[in-house]
Amino acid sequence: MFMRAGAGAVVEIQPEGLGYKGFRNLAAMTGHKYFSAEATMVLSDELESDKDGNDEKNASNESRKRRLRRNEPAKPWQLANVWIEEDRFLALMDVAIKSVYNEGLRNEFAM
Repeated sequence: MFMRAGAGAVVEIQPEGLGYKGFRNLAAMTGHKYFSAEATMVLSDELESDKDGNDEKNASNESRKRRLRRNEPAKPWQLANVWIEEDRFLALMDVAIKSVYNEGLRNEFAM
């Protein structure tokens, strides 16, 4: 909202199934490119249990995602964090950054 009109990109990572369109609409109104990805919702108490040394440290990404999703009631997304695989995050950021450079809004020498 505070970027120069048409001079950037908005990247949003939101919990699976949320479908909130506020930032997408704001990006469209201000002429910014918009990119989004869904991630696994994680409540703060789940993060605390990970810090306590449970077997989470050795769990693979897929087993962590299954644990976080199985038979759980709806979580309040306003109070939750999101967890996304590092590869997906980096790919999303790569696309967003390249979209700005491809528009000629920035160049490699401007950094």
